[in-house]
Amino acid sequence: MTDVRAITVRRPWSTCIASTQPGAKRIENRGAGTSHRGILLIHEGQAVTADAYTDPRVVALLDPEPGSHIAAGVGAVIAVANLVDVHDRAEHGCCSPWGENWHSGPRSVRWAVHLVLADVRPLPRPVPCRGALGVWTPPETVVAQALWQIPQAVTR
Repeated sequence: MTDVRAITVRRPWSTCIASTQPGAKRIENRGAGTSHRGILLIHEGQAVTADAYTDPRVVALLDPEPGSHIAAGVGAVIAVANLVDVHDRAEHGCCSPWGENWHSGPRSVRWAVHLVLADVRPLPRPVPCRGALGVWTPPETVVAQALWQIPQAVTR
């Protein structure tokens, strides 16, 4: 099986990653990095960052269509991406407009680590599964269901 990992992302940030619109979120801010490069499943978690809905970057990308596949994706893999780079926040403005200097996680506030995403493809049908903290290994059945919808992903 192809080496695949996943990250769980709160709404609306997950929606912004899965977006195909210009200016979509291609940097995920984390408190820790990973050595993984390659296929990364984007899992939309149950939690919501409510105050993010007023962020102008988010407002510009929200899907106004009720019942969109992304809106139905809570607790599911909603996109497949290619994780191409991971680096510490290098300087103010690094990876603008989505790269942040700080990351507030469950344990503390620290310098952000930027996960750089490319080739993001939203799934036509979200794949339900449980998420996890950090970069995690999804069940093989979830990987198969996600990659089946994006055939070109298995060649990356």
